[in-house]
Amino acid sequence: MKLASFFLLAFMLQAIPLCAQYNSGYGGGYRNNGMPQTQPSKPSPEQIEKAKNERTDKIMSKLKKELNLDDLQFIAIRNELVSSSKSIDILMKSQNSDEEKQNELKAIQEKSEKNIKSYLSPDQKEKYQALVTGKKVKRETNEVPKTEE
Repeated sequence: MKLASFFLLAFMLQAIPLCAQYNSGYGGGYRNNGMPQTQPSKPSPEQIEKAKNERTDKIMSKLKKELNLDDLQFIAIRNELVSSSKSIDILMKSQNSDEEKQNELKAIQEKSEKNIKSYLSPDQKEKYQALVTGKKVKRETNEVPKTEE
């Protein structure tokens, strides 16, 4: 009887670490620190809008500094960027094929660039073109080349 009790006690003691390990990250819904695991949440519409505004503000502050924009130019170009951004969002949510989306995206970008340039003086247009060209070069050099497998 003592031998059976000993084996039962030994078996139970071996099972304790397994239960603890299971509950702390291997299926029990808790991380190793004892906190419940949560799925990454999708950003709320407010967070998305805030991020868009921050991105637009960052772009506009760079353009204002580099191109020496006056207040009227600043407002007009900012409105163009916001409008373009909304058009792109609508396009990405559409049911069009990827090829159609690429073509429409290119058209939106070209229209936006043309409208932005219409607000700039000839000197500002040159600086703007240099910024855009530099951005394209930087983007192309940062792209990872595709390897064939």
